[in-house]
Amino acid sequence: MHFHIANLVYFGRAFPGDGYPDIDLARGGSLDGLITQLTPWTDGSMRVIPMRGEPTDGNTVREFLEMLKTVRDRVDKLISQGASEQKVEAADVTKEFDGRWGRHGRTASRLFVHEAFLSEMQKQPVPQRTP
Repeated sequence: MHFHIANLVYFGRAFPGDGYPDIDLARGGSLDGLITQLTPWTDGSMRVIPMRGEPTDGNTVREFLEMLKTVRDRVDKLISQGASEQKVEAADVTKEFDGRWGRHGRTASRLFVHEAFLSEMQKQPVPQRTP
């Protein structure tokens, strides 16, 4: 929800505020969808109410967005190199972010990486069958 006059936004599950997001793959959610949703809201003057935790501002959304992009890019790179989900998990693609986003939220870093992997795999071309 965006309260224009108050310069206030609430994202619900897209911005938990206290940890990694839950990517709702079953309902068509994706990592790119989260990134697209959050990109316009990184102005430091924007007031942000997270799903949980303390009110913050667009600067925190920008930091969260950069984390999402970094994890996505790392997962994409590993997938393009043929890595399995287990290899992506073993690569510890969230290590530098776990102190900030991985300790408090409802979504553990391992689950976030699992969802990010599945989200990115959905973008891969479907192999064509030969008759």
